[in-house]
Amino acid sequence: MRYFRKDGVTTGDTYEIACAHLYPGMHWSEEYLYFPDEEDGIGTLIPYLSQVFDVFNYYGPEKVTLEQWSKVRHLCLADHPDSVDFFDAVDAWQKKENRNAPYFWILGP
Repeated sequence: MRYFRKDGVTTGDTYEIACAHLYPGMHWSEEYLYFPDEEDGIGTLIPYLSQVFDVFNYYGPEKVTLEQWSKVRHLCLADHPDSVDFFDAVDAWQKKENRNAPYFWILGP
């Protein structure tokens, strides 16, 4: 799965992984992590988000607890072990930029 920082965003069709302390309110922050609205981004996550969330809001803000994210990670890596770099990057981001908060936001394109 592809992910990037703000300087890698080239289109509005991009998902933001937003910090708990900055959202609601801020979009397109340097502190956020981003991934594409494509098969190697949200397309890979859709089946697993659908299993963990009753209804996942793909086009609006979705609050994601660390427990929910852990389940998504476990399910996705069982089928896509090559996605480990993406999940490791989110984990590192969670500890640093998200200040180890108990949740973060996924903001749709």
